Amino acid sequence: MKQIWKGMVLAASVTLAPTVQAGVLVPMSEEREVGDTLDYDALVVVYSLTDLENVSDDLIGYSVGITRSVYDDIFIGVSYQQGSADLQAGEPIPNAVATSLDSSTIVLGGGFHMQVRPRMDAIFNVSWVSARQETQFKIDDTGIAAGVGLRHRVRTDFEYSAALRHIRVFDASDTYVAVEGGYYLTRDLQATLSIDSADDRTIALGLQFFY
Repeated sequence: MKQIWKGMVLAASVTLAPTVQAGVLVPMSEEREVGDTLDYDALVVVYSLTDLENVSDDLIGYSVGITRSVYDDIFIGVSYQQGSADLQAGEPIPNAVATSLDSSTIVLGGGFHMQVRPRMDAIFNVSWVSARQETQFKIDDTGIAAGVGLRHRVRTDFEYSAALRHIRVFDASDTYVAVEGGYYLTRDLQATLSIDSADDRTIALGLQFFY
């Protein structure tokens, strides 16, 4: 059970954005033409459902995070993730007596992006992960996560990203594919939907604000 710590997901999610003028959200139809480069300064909030192995109930979680460009093609980021699930008798291992699973994760990392063509970047990142699980016992561990992906703004109001990711924590590892689509509600606000192929598969809805 390697749930929710899926690495530096922020890196592949952030996008070139829509803007707020004088505090008013401006519809996409009124925005100016977007540039040829993508934005990596973003605040992110995510709600997620994770299908855990050996657990009948989904883990419901949320995460908040921020990424910041520190040079033309280098970014850093941090996120906090938390989730919980109800357990039945004998879950996730035989004879277990806990009634709930709680998890929390801090992810700290960075990476760089390289323009493949206008509005399309290749992204590489690595992260340090600090994770905790609580059932009838409390378990803490640290690990690493890394990924390589592609981010493409197809239209003024839509972009997608796809990434191959690897995570190692709690003496277990997983390599999986993650895909995400993002629709710009305004020039600075994007709604996202993502899914991955990890052993503990996660579907997530998010909002990203570009500052």
